[in-house]
Parts: sequence; C-alpha cells; structure tokens
Amino acid sequence: MSVAFAKEESAEAASETILPARPISDRINLVTEAGLKMLHDELVRARQALEAASVLEDVNERRRQSAVPVRDVTYYAERVRTAQLMPVPTSNDAIAFGHT
Repeated sequence: MSVAFAKEESAEAASETILPARPISDRINLVTEAGLKMLHDELVRARQALEAASVLEDVNERRRQSAVPVRDVTYYAERVRTAQLMPVPTSNDAIAFGHT
C-alpha cells in the first residue's frame, strides 16, 4: 500500500477524543438513599467501561472508547463525593422547587 493512503493519527484527531467535562452544579447535592445508589451504580458502570477500553490494543480505538468513561468517572465521582444524604420525605403535602 502506498504511504499516501496510510492513515496517520494526528494531534488534531487525537484532540477530537477529549470530551468537555460534564457541568457540575455548585449547589447543594441533596440525594435520597436510592439516588445515592444510582450515582454509585453509574460510577461503577463508567469505571467498568474505562477498564474495558484500557485493554484494547489499538491505541486510537482505546482513546476513542475511553473518552466517555473518563468524563463520566470524573463526573459521578464528584457527585458521589458531594452527595448529602436526605431522608425520604414522609409526606407529599408540600412541594418546593428551587427552595434554598
């Protein structure tokens, strides 16, 4: 095969696999036990996906496959770290949105 048709991975193409960070709110992160479990589950899933991507032999494919899990591990780890456990409401008589 001619070198003219060989695909080279450039720095520009490599930067395409770096995803922007997911926004993390600076507000209080109140969660119920069920919500905290869901955050933990998502963190475990992201870590498993990252581990699966890390064993790929093709460097370019590894980079592509690990882009989302890297971003998600960072996001969910921070959400778990900042979670403040709240009891499940005993009554649904009053509802407040955006209440601080």
